[in-house]
Amino acid sequence: MELARIKTRIQTTVVPVVVLLTLTVQVAAQELPVLGQGNLSCNSWAERRAGDAIDAATMIAWALGYITAYNHYGAEPKGDVSGGQQTEELAKWIDDYCHKNPTDNFYGATAALIRKFRKIDSP
Repeated sequence: MELARIKTRIQTTVVPVVVLLTLTVQVAAQELPVLGQGNLSCNSWAERRAGDAIDAATMIAWALGYITAYNHYGAEPKGDVSGGQQTEELAKWIDDYCHKNPTDNFYGATAALIRKFRKIDSP
């Protein structure tokens, strides 16, 4: 009888703790350090696109650098994940994404752009 009670106590105490720790590790593994313009919000992107062209240009340059880094380090086979899209076409896609996701950051928008193009390239 005592053994059954100990088993029950372990199941009701240890199992939830293990599950919680596993979920915490998974969330922590998904967080990446984001540098530079990627930390700015989608709202900031929209404001810059509507106003100062130089400010918007610095953000699009960040996005192009991020895409280039993906092409170099992450794309298999190597190539342009965007399929040769022009800069303004990429910027318009980010405009649409940020309009729908104003609280996301610019990194999230650029990462979503890459995910979109990866799906297009997938067989």
